[in-house]
Amino acid sequence: MQILALSVPILAVIGIVLVIIFLRKYTNNERMALIEKGINRSEWLAGGGLDQNNLSLRLGFFLVGIGCGILVGELLREFAGFRPPVAYLSMLFLFGGIGLFVSYLIEEKRNKDK
Repeated sequence: MQILALSVPILAVIGIVLVIIFLRKYTNNERMALIEKGINRSEWLAGGGLDQNNLSLRLGFFLVGIGCGILVGELLREFAGFRPPVAYLSMLFLFGGIGLFVSYLIEEKRNKDK
């Protein structure tokens, strides 16, 4: 039991470090590809990349989805008899994904209108 209690924080820190490393590597690869193609980063962002409006839209819908997931998870736990981890985690992932999908649809509609 003590090994499990000790390994969870260690694995969490290792996971966070790996995510940061891979994000930095991806960003560097992306910049190198833009340099090879001769594209300025500000031009790329203006041409449909991830600008601040899209980021706010994604984050907003994702957080609304997470909130709905917590609410529905609580309802499932209370009235349908689901166990708490199953109810909460399944609904968090489901509604978070639905929020990201809705933001994607709105971004595509905006890009089509441009």
